[in-house]
Amino acid sequence: MATYKGNVSWVEIETNLAACNEDNSVNYVTSVSMTQDNNVTGVFNISSRTASEIKEGNIVVTGSIERLYDESWTGGTGGAEKFYQLCGVGDSSAQDSYAMVIYPAGIVGGTAEIQLIGVKFNNWNTNLAVNDVQTESADFMATRVTIGTVTG
Repeated sequence: MATYKGNVSWVEIETNLAACNEDNSVNYVTSVSMTQDNNVTGVFNISSRTASEIKEGNIVVTGSIERLYDESWTGGTGGAEKFYQLCGVGDSSAQDSYAMVIYPAGIVGGTAEIQLIGVKFNNWNTNLAVNDVQTESADFMATRVTIGTVTG
């Protein structure tokens, strides 16, 4: 079984999946988490302790991304937005949706890639502790997740 170390991972956020390439990765990412919840529930009958049926619910894809704060990084719409701008900070208009690709083993041919489609950021926060470096993080939701293989 393959294990992945975070220090070689790459994350990309663009306006669409086709625009994702290694030239515009999000730098200084310290962690990324993603969860798909299928909301599976059991159907129980009176006087039975076991489920008579298992039903699927709505699929919810959520996650979070944290990175070291870096004012120089830009991405999103052709590399024109700061990370906090992708999250809608300072903008009261409708939020754009993005494609996010996570490369757990870096961009190496034949390794896994996780593609998140329809990503919208729910919140953004920054943290600056005494004697520490500034970080920024955001929670997101996505409409779909697929697992693929890096080609090349």
